[in-house]
Amino acid sequence: METKRRNYLDTSIRMTDSYRVNCELKLANIFSNVSIVSIRRIMSLPTINNHFTPCFANLQKLVDSKSDTITFIKTKRTGKKSNQISPEFEEEYADFVVKQDHDFATKLNEEEYEEEGQGIECGCCLESRPFESFTQCNGGHLICIECVRTHVEEKVFGDRDFHFHCMDYQSNCQEKFPEAAIEKALSKDSFQRYQVDKLMNELKEAGLEVTKCLHCDYAYCKEPEDTVFSCRLCKKQTCILCEQTAHPNQPCPKKETIAEESKRKDMEEELTKARLRKCPCGTEFIKTEGCNKIICSKCTTTMCYVCQATKIDYNHFCGCPDRGTAKSSKDCTKCKKCTLFYVNTEKIDEDDVEATKKRKIAEASITSIDLTEDDQPTINKKARVVK
Repeated sequence: METKRRNYLDTSIRMTDSYRVNCELKLANIFSNVSIVSIRRIMSLPTINNHFTPCFANLQKLVDSKSDTITFIKTKRTGKKSNQISPEFEEEYADFVVKQDHDFATKLNEEEYEEEGQGIECGCCLESRPFESFTQCNGGHLICIECVRTHVEEKVFGDRDFHFHCMDYQSNCQEKFPEAAIEKALSKDSFQRYQVDKLMNELKEAGLEVTKCLHCDYAYCKEPEDTVFSCRLCKKQTCILCEQTAHPNQPCPKKETIAEESKRKDMEEELTKARLRKCPCGTEFIKTEGCNKIICSKCTTTMCYVCQATKIDYNHFCGCPDRGTAKSSKDCTKCKKCTLFYVNTEKIDEDDVEATKKRKIAEASITSIDLTEDDQPTINKKARVVK
């Protein structure tokens, strides 16, 4: 029996420490001109969650565009190998290499066809491609795989519309694509998801109430009296009433109202801003390392990272002989000036976030706000990192 591959784009899965170590080392070897700090920052984004495949794609775009949101280093790193074994990472990286080779071969094939003038025109995008890059509808119109993939994903996974048809612009064809054509266009995981979603839609159109397991693709037709669904595949239980993990002898969690959602999002935005420092010129940035006297990379204005005072020099910081390099507090207990080499940046950020949270709670008269791990503030991708 073939083992089902993990969806490498599903970042909701928490990966093991050995996976994360191998992921960081491999990315550091591939992007040898990007600082480790930048790679770790991209890996830790909630949308990446330490997953190799989406992190590689994100970093590749930033490198290609020479984005100022990452730091480039002058001397490239030498390659290193991990002493920790991660079967999960090895499997993903092996599939990644195969896909890279396939994409490269496809690109070469397309270039050869283009040079020889033997390409076929797609009935949707009108691009000239090799014959192998096409599939066809039941009416015989040739549509490239890329157009079919995009169309199916937009219609099915976006609009939940399973009655899509051919996109040939000249004939206005209303014929559908056979399952084999859709399977050829989609990845294996996407096609399996398509089949499950299509079946669920057909059952609903037939008037049957269908419940899908939260943890796998298993689904069943529920009876009116059912309140809990026990999955036959993964053995986990789902509450049918609230569509969340079953909670025996406890009421369903209260759904968030529009007003509560608005307050929560407002809080998240304020907490995100609390982590950022903003120069008078409008440039936003965070500090990852170095002393607390920072210089804006755009207008060269100096700023204290601790108290955020601008146009400062080293006289702004503590000069006491026994406190000059203190790292245990943000300001000197003697002269009350900010500490120059206080390196616990995360503690400064946490203090600022906590102060902002208390202020917002007081302003809104909110008694309690529960932020889940996924709701924690994230750094603006446009922020400049100043060392």
